[in-house]
Amino acid sequence: MPQKKNSAGNDPGTGDILGSTEILRGIGNSTLKAIAAAAMQKMVEEGKFREDLFYRLNVIKIVLPPLRERPEDIALLATHFIEKFSRNKEPFKQLSPQATEVLLNYRWPGNIRELENAIERALKLHRAALQNPLATMAALGGFEIAAMAGVCLSGAALNVPVVVDGFIATAAAVAAERMSPGLFAHQFFGHRSIEGGHALVLEKLGVRPIVDLGMRLGEGTGAALAMSVIESALALFHEMATFESAGVSKKLE
Repeated sequence: MPQKKNSAGNDPGTGDILGSTEILRGIGNSTLKAIAAAAMQKMVEEGKFREDLFYRLNVIKIVLPPLRERPEDIALLATHFIEKFSRNKEPFKQLSPQATEVLLNYRWPGNIRELENAIERALKLHRAALQNPLATMAALGGFEIAAMAGVCLSGAALNVPVVVDGFIATAAAVAAERMSPGLFAHQFFGHRSIEGGHALVLEKLGVRPIVDLGMRLGEGTGAALAMSVIESALALFHEMATFESAGVSKKLE
């Protein structure tokens, strides 16, 4: 039975997926040909594919579980697709904790291709909104982020310092800062949570948290602890006796 000849050829650094017109590139000096073994095995059994050719092609078997069985790959793949579909000179977009949770809780029956399509569709639908901080928050943020961003803006307007808690509160503070640059001068970043993204955001913003204890309790506990540290610092600054007021002798000459 004659078989279809693939067009990707044997050029080093390229590869074929049998049955597909797509050419894989960027795989070094190797030549790669890939087939879906289970589907081909069934075709052999049904007499639709030559058995000798199947075993000639079936050299290394790689078992790749469906995406729903390897959730640790979802955020990594989503970030890759965000970079892929972002336009030149477009600011890099990161997944929010809420978005990551939604992606992890979905079963992805269409596997990686469905995830790729979802990211591409999201960027095409909301790309215009991402150019304006208020529109970005309206399109992607929840009511709690909008409320916390409002607290940050109001605090700055009234010259009242605001203690920012964890990852989501920091996202709200960033949204407020984008709407009113210079807002961080009115804020204390309470702590660095155990969430990996929080450390990255704080580093990118160039701010230092008051405490870094690997906390993950939620409910504002990091900010509550930081407020005690701030109050203690103020008490020491304003009320602690100086050497002179305490009558401490100066060192002998």
